[in-house]
Parts: sequence; C-alpha cells; structure tokens
Amino acid sequence: MLKTIGTVVVILFLAGALWGAYKAVVQPNNTDEIVSGVTRDNFISGTNEGCIESLQQESKSTSDQITDYCSCTSSKIANQITSSEIVVLDGGGAIPAQLQSKIDAAMNVCSQYLK
Repeated sequence: MLKTIGTVVVILFLAGALWGAYKAVVQPNNTDEIVSGVTRDNFISGTNEGCIESLQQESKSTSDQITDYCSCTSSKIANQITSSEIVVLDGGGAIPAQLQSKIDAAMNVCSQYLK
C-alpha cells in the first residue's frame, strides 16, 4: 500500500511543485536556496490539496489520517526542496536521485499517519 501511496505522492508532489513555481517566480540568483515565502506556501498548498484529493479516492485511511499524512509530507518536502529543483521539475524531466531521496524520506517519516 505504501508503494501505491508513494507513487501518488510523487505525482502530486510534481503537481504541487509546478503550481508553486507557476504562482511565484523563482529568482535565478537563489536557485540553490531552500524555497521560502510565497513559493514555499504555494508549493505546500498545491501539493497538500492534490495529495488529499487523490488519497481520499485511493486509500482506505480516514480523512484525518490522510490530512495529517499529506500535510506532513508536503511540509517535509518543502523544508528541503530548492528553487533549482522546482525549476527541474517545471521542465517535466525525470526526478533527480537526490530529490527522489528527499521525497522518499518525507514519505517514510509521515507514513506513521496512515497506520
């Protein structure tokens, strides 16, 4: 079940990243900095909303469990993602291994909410 949820979260993560990048322009001079401000807020909001919507359709977890999991995962990824990683995601290419590791780590920590 976590593998299926993981796939869903990665897809939603991409959607949230693109939404955040779309709503807040990433400045080229701080591409290696962790996202903050409006970009971070939009990333979390977009990822969290998509995660909740998708998991409610595919998961047998309760609404509270899903909300807690999605909120945890979105926030943990946002605490680590850089502007340059959002730019890479915006390009639609493959997820770099370093970024995938961040996503996997967040999902593993937050999976406690789905038990």
